Amino acid sequence: MDLVKKYKITILAVILILGAILMPGDDIPSVGIPNIDKVIHLGMFGFLTVCFLGEYFWNNKNLPKLLIPWIALEGFAGSTEIMQLFASGRGCDIKDFIADSIGILLAIIVMRWMINKYGSKVLQHKKS
Repeated sequence: MDLVKKYKITILAVILILGAILMPGDDIPSVGIPNIDKVIHLGMFGFLTVCFLGEYFWNNKNLPKLLIPWIALEGFAGSTEIMQLFASGRGCDIKDFIADSIGILLAIIVMRWMINKYGSKVLQHKKS
């Protein structure tokens, strides 16, 4: 239960992503912008990565060794593409997985930079 408390925002992000990913294809509104779904995939998985790394930093006062979280996030991204094979009107798309991966990697880069630059200030504020 302690893990749920520590990572509640990350868990919420996973639930929201699963809801969006598994939504039937007929329920997804069309906005008429080509490849907008790739931008959405990038954003969803970037947001998930930011949530996880932010909560990890908040709870542990450092960042994890990034290989394990990166593999786990990539595994989740890949599994969501496979899950879409079983959702009505949806399908597996390697371009979506690539967009997911780019979002994860960009978020890792940004979070590492932000925590290196501002992390000590966040920790000082947390103590007071």
